[in-house]
Amino acid sequence: MSQTIPIACPPDLQGPGSPIRVLGIQRGDGMVVIDLAGEIRLDCSERLYPCILKCQEESSASAVVLDFGRIQFVDSQGLALLFMLFKALRERQCTLAVRHASPHVSSLLEMTRLVDYIQLIP
Repeated sequence: MSQTIPIACPPDLQGPGSPIRVLGIQRGDGMVVIDLAGEIRLDCSERLYPCILKCQEESSASAVVLDFGRIQFVDSQGLALLFMLFKALRERQCTLAVRHASPHVSSLLEMTRLVDYIQLIP
């Protein structure tokens, strides 16, 4: 059973002016699912990283799933963010997955071999 939990992210990651927005966070079955929208790029990566780690910590999840269904763009800093998240979560015995990624984002994850570390869920 999943339940929606309060968003534990800075307000600037939720407003319409931010390139990335956290639309919702659900937890259940040992995982936390973070629904994102917009673009993951240099100017928001520093704020998104602690938000995702805090969501995992508060939920004690053994898996973090980032829902990329509404993500339109990921730059090189966004890819670096995913790898840093993988490393930080691995230290916590937690896995990282990306679901509903666009064909373009999926291809970036494959080209950079991030799929060796981060599970892609259709």
